[in-house]
Amino acid sequence: MLAAMKREWRALKHGTPGRRFQERHARAQRSRASRLSRILRSLLGVLVAAAGIVLMPAPGPGWAVFILGLALVASDVRFVARALDWAELRARSAWHWARSH
Repeated sequence: MLAAMKREWRALKHGTPGRRFQERHARAQRSRASRLSRILRSLLGVLVAAAGIVLMPAPGPGWAVFILGLALVASDVRFVARALDWAELRARSAWHWARSH
């Protein structure tokens, strides 16, 4: 299980910006994961995202926890995968603009 998680992290990390979450979604849909494991993964993602929302006002990693939760949900919900890819491109653009000014 740990090896599979490392493999998925590497694939996500080296994925094409603006496509990496959709590619992860496609891999998850092709996998032989049971319906129960997909439901549990999505439920865990929703719970982690909710925890991230609760943590946002406090100093610390609220946004990172929220995005991690959404990434878990994106494995099974294409709309969320597309939204994360869209947000990644906008965040990269804003980051490059901020660094150049």
